[in-house]
Order: sequence, then C-alpha cells, then structure tokens
Amino acid sequence: MITADYFKSCMQLVALAATKKIELQFGTIGNESLITRARNTLVQLFMDGDYTHLLFIDSDIAFNPEAVIRMLEYNKDVVTGIYPRKTIDWIKVKKRLKENPDMSEDELLAASLQYNLNVKDPNKILLEKGFIEVMDGPTGFMLIKRNVFERMAKVYPELKFVPDQHINQSHDKEFEYHNTSDWNYTFFDTMIEPQTKRYLSEDYAFCRLWQNMGGKIYADIKSGMTHYGNYAFRGNVGTQFKIK
Repeated sequence: MITADYFKSCMQLVALAATKKIELQFGTIGNESLITRARNTLVQLFMDGDYTHLLFIDSDIAFNPEAVIRMLEYNKDVVTGIYPRKTIDWIKVKKRLKENPDMSEDELLAASLQYNLNVKDPNKILLEKGFIEVMDGPTGFMLIKRNVFERMAKVYPELKFVPDQHINQSHDKEFEYHNTSDWNYTFFDTMIEPQTKRYLSEDYAFCRLWQNMGGKIYADIKSGMTHYGNYAFRGNVGTQFKIK
C-alpha cells in the first residue's frame, strides 16, 4: 500500500534535492512477496549503477524531506530515521495518566508510541547534532553509503548467491538472469544472533553484520516521522448510554 503522504514526501524530496543540486533516482520492486530478497535486489540495482548513497524508504512512511538532507550532511556510513511502531501502548498511557491526569493530547499521543530502536547502553547515550549511535535500526528509512556494500562483499563472500528471479526483465528463456550482475548478495536476511539467540529481522541482522566489521549505526532522533498502518475501530454504541 502506498499512502498519499508517502507520495507527497517523495515529491517534496525531489523538489528539495533539485534546489541543492542533488541527483536522485527512484528504484522500485513489484510483485515481490519476500522483503529480504526485495531489499537485496534493490542493493544489486544500486551497485550496478554509479550512485553514492542508497536510501530505503518504505511505502508506509511519511517524512520531512529535510530529514534526508540532515542524514546526508551528518556524513556517516549508515544512518537511519526512527518512526513509531504500528502499535498503541495502552499500559504506558494509563501509567502516564495516573502520574499526570492533566496531560495534553500531544503528551498522551507521545506516551502511546513505541519505537524500533535499541541502544548499546541506555545510561551512556551521546547526542551529536541530533544523532545517536544505536545497536539496531530499521531499514524503513535508512541511508547507506556505497562503500558499506563494497566492504561487506569482501568480508562476507559467502553471502553471494545465484538469483533465480526475472526481476525487471522479460520472461525470456534465453535470458541468462544469473549473469546480469556481480552484486547479488544477501546483505539483508534474517538470522539468529549467536551470542543472544535473538531472532533478528533483516534490518537488525544487516546492522549486526556491519557492526561485526567494526562499523557503526547512527539514528536521527530529531526528525519526526509517520508510520501508516491499519487500526480496527471496534465499538458498541450502547456503551455510550447509561442503560439499566
């Protein structure tokens, strides 16, 4: 699903990039149910070109285009934007209301949200220009420099695979799709972390592969974002009346 605000955000990004003389190229993958393979295919298309940065933007995200400029100017290898999870933490809301019954609507909204963000040490968070180093960051809005994939390919040659998908190509029996690129790697794949036995999603697993090489992941905690999802409004109008 592509939301209207996602489309507007992308168009605003195109306009802003033009004023700063930044060239953009959008890449999409259709008819792909496996998100890990989709991300790896986008990396392949990116590396086959002469681009400098890959920015993943999931279609259920709305963002301020200035956030992208902030991430570029921060000039780190991997920078991620943080957006709310698709959940409402009612327990946290009740707790905050009990502490302060006069909370504003904005404070209540903030109390209801959870984020996909894990830091190394909650007691030692160093804030620099609105960014912090994190252990795990989501790929729904992640900026990655080209050299990251170049270095990872050398360190993890075992991740290279032979594709069996006709991505962006006609279904021609004579078409040798496995010979079209040298950049088919499973940089994004799920894994069980050996030390903790955590089942890591493809974004967290990517972070861990990069960190195991000595790399770092940074998160922008200054830029707000919107994460669209489905919410079922269940109710019974009878609960609005005092009926004996």
